[in-house]
Amino acid sequence: MKKGLLFSLALTLLLGLAVTSFAQNEGVGAGAVFRDGVDARALAMGGAYVAIADNYSASYWNPAGAAQVAGTATIGLMNTNKFGQGINYNYVAGVLKLGGFAVGGAFQGSSISGIEQFDASGNQVGTVDDNEMVFVGTAALDVAGIGYAGANVKAYNHTLAGGSASGFGFDVGVLLTLDALSVGIVAQDLGGTSLQWSNTPSNPTDVVPAVFRAGGAFTIVNDDGDKLVTAAAQFDFGGAENVLRLGAELTLPGTPIAVRAGAVKPDSADFAFTAGAGLALGNLKVDFAFLQNQVLGNSLVLSAEFAL
Repeated sequence: MKKGLLFSLALTLLLGLAVTSFAQNEGVGAGAVFRDGVDARALAMGGAYVAIADNYSASYWNPAGAAQVAGTATIGLMNTNKFGQGINYNYVAGVLKLGGFAVGGAFQGSSISGIEQFDASGNQVGTVDDNEMVFVGTAALDVAGIGYAGANVKAYNHTLAGGSASGFGFDVGVLLTLDALSVGIVAQDLGGTSLQWSNTPSNPTDVVPAVFRAGGAFTIVNDDGDKLVTAAAQFDFGGAENVLRLGAELTLPGTPIAVRAGAVKPDSADFAFTAGAGLALGNLKVDFAFLQNQVLGNSLVLSAEFAL
């Protein structure tokens, strides 16, 4: 009873922090390239991953999940040409478990090369590159066997046309496990993360808006405890707009193959659909995802993970 009450208090506190962050956000929307998520498995499930967060990408979706990854250590990476528009988007992360405690690190990077510049008369005068990076440190712990809690510290860096911006942000998350049901809540960029520009004509301050994600997942396992089916739903608010995310994963019986599908519904657009598959070869997992975007273009995502 005391353990349940303690964890309920943590959930309430996190909700209060997230709502406060949402209310205080006054930014212009920096860091937009990083908001859609990482990892082919998670993205194939529509990004409904805050209540799952059980692999190398846990630090992005819910830092609490780092304490539940399989094995002693795991490392993974992802790459995509975002929207097929020449946006090279990479993610690399790792988690090390130490008993009921876990630490991790991650890198997110987005680069666009050869952006054309024009003068007032419309004549091209050259090109510039746009590079955005986030370095993440994660800590998480098992909360008395009933769930997990975790936090991130993030360092942002953005360079464009000779100017640069940087700033520090923070995430907190909890993940409650109740047999086949799990519930996840995370607040990202608490209070909004300010990025101060330098070497520009006006040196403005951009803000990465606070985002709040809450969701649940239900998993069916076989007699050996292997996952057969997982269904998940998630709601994101804050930032540019609210987003509903739905996803499911089916592991084909007797095979190392998993198939996935999902849907994403922003406030301002119709449903977009996602799909993908994964192959588990011992400690190595390889995944891909297809992400529909009728406005900006579709994306193909590849990722791989190795666990010890």
